[in-house]
Amino acid sequence: MINFQYSMKSKLQHIVLFVLLPIVCLFIYLFYRPTDIELNKLVYSFFPKLLEVKSSLQSNIPLNDFIIYSLPGGLWVLLLTLLFKQLNYQSINLGLVPLFYGISIEFSQFFKLTDGTFDPSDLLCIIVFSLFGMYLSKFNWFEKISKSKIIVLSSLGFCILILGNN
Repeated sequence: MINFQYSMKSKLQHIVLFVLLPIVCLFIYLFYRPTDIELNKLVYSFFPKLLEVKSSLQSNIPLNDFIIYSLPGGLWVLLLTLLFKQLNYQSINLGLVPLFYGISIEFSQFFKLTDGTFDPSDLLCIIVFSLFGMYLSKFNWFEKISKSKIIVLSSLGFCILILGNN
């Protein structure tokens, strides 16, 4: 009975982390971020009717700028930190990769090396969610995911993160 409960709890945590949080991020990207980001161009080219939904949502359910522009990046950093912490590569802490990636994007924006606007709240969100991911990973509160699944999920996460910010 204990193993069944742990397994159900673990599956629920996986669903929340790796299904619901990415859906929240994608929802914000699609319906609240500008239509000219690459992710939205791609999705709207296949589903142009979503533009009507976007307009309706924005007028009926307004969100503040922090939720629209900072929170999704922080959530992706949290998810990717938890995934990367599952990998072991010699003595390198791969859980820091999403943190360094997020910080490098923000400083690239600060120095005008890439598109986008440097925002201190983005930087703070990246750091806080990375630290939260490191903290959660210490409890090892969900079953290990296979390395092949981690690679696929991480690649997908980075692709969405890149497409959602360009």
